[in-house]
Amino acid sequence: MRNGSKSEEPRWAALVQHHHSLVDRKYTTGLTYNLYYACHPCNRTKWRHWPAPALFAKGIQLIDLCRDDFATHFREEPDGKWTALTDSGAYTSELLRLNRRHLVELRQILSRHHLPSHRHP
Repeated sequence: MRNGSKSEEPRWAALVQHHHSLVDRKYTTGLTYNLYYACHPCNRTKWRHWPAPALFAKGIQLIDLCRDDFATHFREEPDGKWTALTDSGAYTSELLRLNRRHLVELRQILSRHHLPSHRHP
């Protein structure tokens, strides 16, 4: 505590976030694969948002970049932005705001040093 008030967690702190909703019963066993580190801004952006049942029924879901093929769902542009190639890619990009300025700038830095901005599963 600082000055008698609750200490807020640092904005850069890594948090654990579920990739799949725990409401969906098929994801309630073996939950360790369902946990991901996320920075505070990303964690708060996603928070408790999941595809609506109608979207899920159409196959639209959050892309799991630890399991799904990046190139199937996104194309990295020369300016560092990611362009969605699928409906699930668009849903993920819009929900997580994957083209926020600081993320694009980070991708540009990685590109200048010939480092990938994403991993292939």
